Amino acid sequence: MKRTPWQLLLVIVLFALYMPFEVDAQSTTPETAQKLIPAKGSNDIGIIFNADSLLLDFESYQAGFGVKVGKGENRVRGLLDVVANGGSGSFAVYTGAAYEHHLLPEPVSFYVGGSLKAGYMQQSGVSRSILLSPEAIAGIEVFPFRFLSFFLEYSLAADFTITTDIASSLTSFDYLVDTRMGNGSKIGIVIYIMRSAEKKQPSGR
Repeated sequence: MKRTPWQLLLVIVLFALYMPFEVDAQSTTPETAQKLIPAKGSNDIGIIFNADSLLLDFESYQAGFGVKVGKGENRVRGLLDVVANGGSGSFAVYTGAAYEHHLLPEPVSFYVGGSLKAGYMQQSGVSRSILLSPEAIAGIEVFPFRFLSFFLEYSLAADFTITTDIASSLTSFDYLVDTRMGNGSKIGIVIYIMRSAEKKQPSGR
């Protein structure tokens, strides 16, 4: 059964409310605490995975490698993906960056921001394309633990594509504006390998 984004958001929030936000050092062994609490550093650094559903069918971030770096209310995400197919002679590379400004502190943090993605695709002897996609983004990141977060994100994007037919040298331009809501929303997981030593703790913790 296909879950709607709002059902997924409800499950994420309930999970965050009923799970401990941070490992209590007094109730765990040093070995367990060491495994669950990320290293302290000057910034937050996490590896991003997308998931098709809360059953956690992991896939790489937007079919590529993704990392999140930041401190305080500000975060920057990076994306890199390279695809090569020898049979069809096709090649593609995609790269991008996104900025998040968090409006609320952990453990339930709403954020807004923007992203810019670029790509190049070529099929040997057929065509080559250049892609550019700016986006406005809004989402929520939930932290059940300091080393782990879930996020749900919507975006308003414009996709611009310039395609050149190699045989005729004719070039065409196309664009698409998409809200990318509903089943097109992003659902993912961030595993933090480092957290800022200066990060404020929630009140009462």
